[in-house]
Amino acid sequence: MLTVPTDDINRLIVLARDYEAQFISAGQGLDSGDDTGGEATRKSPYPTPEADLLEAAIDDMSEEQQAQLVALVWIGRGTFEPEEWDDAVRTAREEAIHSTSEYLMGTPLLADQLVNGLDALTE
Repeated sequence: MLTVPTDDINRLIVLARDYEAQFISAGQGLDSGDDTGGEATRKSPYPTPEADLLEAAIDDMSEEQQAQLVALVWIGRGTFEPEEWDDAVRTAREEAIHSTSEYLMGTPLLADQLVNGLDALTE
């Protein structure tokens, strides 16, 4: 069961959209990825307020909430189905070898995937 408050997820969606907007402005796009599951290594070459706010919001969450956030993104992009929530969270915990904020901030279309995941879980 998702225990991250919906208000917190909605705040992250707004922060992620602000963060992603800097890449659109810079002409980098949002749909770039690699062959290892679609994760990009998009990171602003310089610190920005948008990046700092999003990173802090993710880092301030508990490890369990961070795992749930990753699972939500995976459901939003179709890697897992909503019925596989527990498996997705467990996998997120097991595969957490780097900073969750770094991983999520490198995920193309993060805001859209959060929205899609939240929608899928609430249907």
